[in-house]
Amino acid sequence: MWPDRRENGAFVVIFFLTRFMLIQATQLRVGMVIESNGLLWRVAAVEHITPGNWRGMVQARLRNVKTGAHTENRFRSEERVERVTLDQARWSFSIGTAMTSTS
Repeated sequence: MWPDRRENGAFVVIFFLTRFMLIQATQLRVGMVIESNGLLWRVAAVEHITPGNWRGMVQARLRNVKTGAHTENRFRSEERVERVTLDQARWSFSIGTAMTSTS
């Protein structure tokens, strides 16, 4: 479970993190969520670069899921990155009772 909660009145939205699989950098697509350097990033743009005699690389523009900060990152074509999925659940609560899911 990813411990990010956003309170909205009597409701709390909780995001659940599921580690999905390791994929090659060449399989990155816009909209995917990956884990890199211990942080969650949403892929905003992907470009596969093959500069002449050098090895190919994937240049990705990433957006931090939590803070919204952008970064550019280069991955070797054969490098593997961890793809994750985020599930969202809305929970209601009141003082003195247990939390219940509304989704």
